[in-house]
Amino acid sequence: MKKLRQLLKVLPLILVGVSACIGILVLVQAAGPSLWSEKGAGWAQAILTTAGIAFALYTAQGAQQHVENLKREDLKQKRQGVLAIANAAFDNIRAVDLDATQGRLHFFFEETYYPGYFAHALAALRAIPLHELLSYNMTVGVLDIVNVLTRIERFCEAHSEGADNWLSLEEAYYLKNSEKLSDAIRAFNFIQGGAQGLSTEEIERQNGASDPADF
Repeated sequence: MKKLRQLLKVLPLILVGVSACIGILVLVQAAGPSLWSEKGAGWAQAILTTAGIAFALYTAQGAQQHVENLKREDLKQKRQGVLAIANAAFDNIRAVDLDATQGRLHFFFEETYYPGYFAHALAALRAIPLHELLSYNMTVGVLDIVNVLTRIERFCEAHSEGADNWLSLEEAYYLKNSEKLSDAIRAFNFIQGGAQGLSTEEIERQNGASDPADF
């Protein structure tokens, strides 16, 4: 298939070259005493028409290739943009989980958290036109990381409203979010792998990584 595509790319040039060679031979034979005889001129016109068609095909093929290259570059930029949004969302998730692990969630609520703290990240993720990514893996990853971030947002809102105040912050956090970080890592790996063009099987094999940096 690859060789066939390469042949199709050079076929118009081959036609131009062959037409030119045939034209020279025909003109020499047909012209007779005069190179610009009526018969010779007719043959020349036919050959030039053939060469023109071949050149037009070559030009159209080049234009089509240019359009395809632009589409690929646009898709690449969209995917990289989504990866950047997901990376920022993952940093939020990891920061909260780290404070929970270190028993510092009270500092998070005292110094960092405010109502709507996760709103921008969630809005950016939900605004992604998933159908334009042309990637099942990235779509799954975005939906999953939205789910994880939504769960954390609900926990923070519940704490602010005084829910579960009979538990410590860390106990309340892990009661509802025990697998949250691993779910976020898995989701981020799907997004990153999708941006790199990896298959679902390849991403699943690498999802044992403890951190996206290891992916």
